[in-house]
Amino acid sequence: MIWGTTSNDTYSVGDGGKIEHNQNGNWTEIESHTTQIINDIWGTADGQTILCAVSSKYSGGEQKMLKITGNNADTITWATGRGAYSVWTQSGFPVYVCGDGVFTNKSNSWKELKGFPNAYSNRVRGTGLNNIFIVGDYGLLLHYNGSTWKSYNDYLWTGMIYHGLAVRGNKFAIAGEQDGKAILITGTIK
Repeated sequence: MIWGTTSNDTYSVGDGGKIEHNQNGNWTEIESHTTQIINDIWGTADGQTILCAVSSKYSGGEQKMLKITGNNADTITWATGRGAYSVWTQSGFPVYVCGDGVFTNKSNSWKELKGFPNAYSNRVRGTGLNNIFIVGDYGLLLHYNGSTWKSYNDYLWTGMIYHGLAVRGNKFAIAGEQDGKAILITGTIK
């Protein structure tokens, strides 16, 4: 996964706890203090808050959140005991995390959001606190409009898994697979 503030200031995360920072073509490795998979990275537009979700979806191991400051990655509070697979924030707080549940942190305290279909969530992205999407296994698609969450799953498809998500305005693109074949879904929330 790659995230950055500009094309000259990007971060890359992945297997084995790998974090690398690219500044103007110069790559620096950042010690993550984990060998677990870092599934996702997201930060604020100014780069002041950069967070990483750490856990394995299919095997045990560490389940935690990291915060990158400069060329350091430190563990931040993640007391849920559940898998953290994706992270999103607009301005540092609130923070939304999905994986083995959907969680929010509005003031240094994690709270699980309830009432969603029982499916692993793989990606959370948004454009503002009134436009947040979550996608996942079994065709999971959720949208938050700033006051309520809506599930766009009339039924869950057993062969459909959404892995990737991009959001711009009220438009979204989802990358995934259905019965072993790649799929791309685009749409608009009205």
